[in-house]
Amino acid sequence: MNSPHYKIKVFSKLLVFACGVALFNNCEESDDRIWLWYAETYCSDPWGEVSAAEEVREQEILQFLKSEGINVFQIEIMDGGTVEHCRACHCTTGKLIKCRLRDTEVGSMKAIGFFK
Repeated sequence: MNSPHYKIKVFSKLLVFACGVALFNNCEESDDRIWLWYAETYCSDPWGEVSAAEEVREQEILQFLKSEGINVFQIEIMDGGTVEHCRACHCTTGKLIKCRLRDTEVGSMKAIGFFK
């Protein structure tokens, strides 16, 4: 039982188990990630005017934030904001943009207009 082949076999199994545990732990969500919100406007958002499809807007927003050095893990566009019944650029559409990111990015996001 103490042959070199047995020891290698046991070591290999332990190594595979340890790697599996390490990978599983890395897949858990980090608790240093938070959600920030942004009230969408008709045309004064830093990433440009409102486009027709939400999926397109999500990609435009992600590209803009990436160009600013901000890494967003998740983005959603949803109803629930205040609809301002005017068509000026600064008026809000009623859509909220919700981004999940590391809490170290909060300062950069607040400078763009996001809030908690």
